[in-house]
Amino acid sequence: MSFSSFIAFPLAPLRSLAVIVGISALFLSSSLQAQSEQEKEVASEESYSFQVSIQPQETTRVKLMLEVGGKLKLADMKNRSIDPIDMSVVANLNYEEQWQLGDPHQVGGQRTIRYYQDPDATIKVGTGRVIPFLREDRRLIVSDRSVEGKPVLFSPQGPLTRDELDLLEVPCNTMALYTLLPEESQKIGDSWQAPADSWGAVLSLDAVSQSDVKSTLTEVSESEAIVDSQGVIDAAIGGVATEMEIESKCHFDLKSKRIKHFGLVIREKRSIGHVAPGLEVVARLRIALSPIDKSDYLNDKRLEGVQTDPHPAVTMLVYEQPGQYFFFHPRDWYLLENDSQNVVLRLVRRGDLMAQCNIRAAKVGEDAPEPTMKNFQKQVQQVLGDQFEKFIDAGQVPHEVDYNILRLEVAGTASNLPIRWIYYLVNVNERQAVFTFTTEEALVESLKSIDYEIVSSFRYLEAIPDEENAPTPAEAEEDRPESAQKQTDKMSK
Repeated sequence: MSFSSFIAFPLAPLRSLAVIVGISALFLSSSLQAQSEQEKEVASEESYSFQVSIQPQETTRVKLMLEVGGKLKLADMKNRSIDPIDMSVVANLNYEEQWQLGDPHQVGGQRTIRYYQDPDATIKVGTGRVIPFLREDRRLIVSDRSVEGKPVLFSPQGPLTRDELDLLEVPCNTMALYTLLPEESQKIGDSWQAPADSWGAVLSLDAVSQSDVKSTLTEVSESEAIVDSQGVIDAAIGGVATEMEIESKCHFDLKSKRIKHFGLVIREKRSIGHVAPGLEVVARLRIALSPIDKSDYLNDKRLEGVQTDPHPAVTMLVYEQPGQYFFFHPRDWYLLENDSQNVVLRLVRRGDLMAQCNIRAAKVGEDAPEPTMKNFQKQVQQVLGDQFEKFIDAGQVPHEVDYNILRLEVAGTASNLPIRWIYYLVNVNERQAVFTFTTEEALVESLKSIDYEIVSSFRYLEAIPDEENAPTPAEAEEDRPESAQKQTDKMSK
């Protein structure tokens, strides 16, 4: 027997052992694989509940990060397209949110109250940059969906500005997130479609015409379930048509029955509107939510006496011309342009341009005519020229702080279209402001008493230096004629 044979001989049983071990390993691997497949099969057969029960005063800390990049689409006054402009938004919103009322799964009937801690945002358009901010005395915000439509954000501390509202209305309302989850238990791989109104509420859309967004329970671990959603939403926002391609990922804690993380990517194409440019952007949003036992901002002491019901005195917006004046206006009036002397607002409803309001304020020169109705009528007739047909109404209207206000309603034509103009002349000492409301004759009823509602809230800042004495829209309502008051009551119901 050779040395090599001698050396090889002891290896024979080792090879046999290796074969045995290999067979055993193969058997064990097959068993483990079979067990794993069996566990997967069991897991896939197991149903998981997404039912949530949130009690009043339950509080969550929310950290939200938003990044938007893309193009603004513009048009000139003749509706001709202009080269798109680069734009971007970076925002970080941290707030505590306390549940007030409603079923978190139901579309409607919910209300929460939030406290925002130093919201931070930067908006870049072309070479310009805007840094919106939320005033210290407007950090307390209510999110209300007690009626149909998108949630209404307002501060019980007083009216917000349009910029403040835009800062808060990011494309993910955390109060509405749970409406995206199914009411019935789901297995891994199961899919469902949340109601279109649910996505509308989450994304703060005015209306959703179509949604094919499908959600799927894709993964489950010991502690959490992951839901992926994707699809396309056709909707309207700010009265403008928009198309959104949606992708989202929701991490749901199976033990606490709460959403822990929510990620969202939106590819949006928005049309150019009557008051805002179009968009072609991609938005990325990340939210972390964690329950807290005690809040320093949302406790019984701080919330004592706070009224969270939505009413015109707090849901209206405020426009302030720095150092000059301010007034309140309903939310469907949008700021189109402004400078130190001229402001233009437009009333847009369901995408239709209903009316326009031009405001011009200036000091009165020594050679200015007396603010009488006769002189006012003469000036208006001169301004309108051939467009003027006749005066419909003329008179003086009441004002809470005794401003001298003249109102003049005029019928005429512009571009062969019947037009109604409503002029207000506000005269205070050596200062004057002229409000001009313009609408088509067929749409004049849509104004109702809104023109008076806006003008009656007008205040020169130097007339009321103490902010605590500044009037609210509710106070302005008390001085309205009875017929105007009734019309406003109908609108607010």
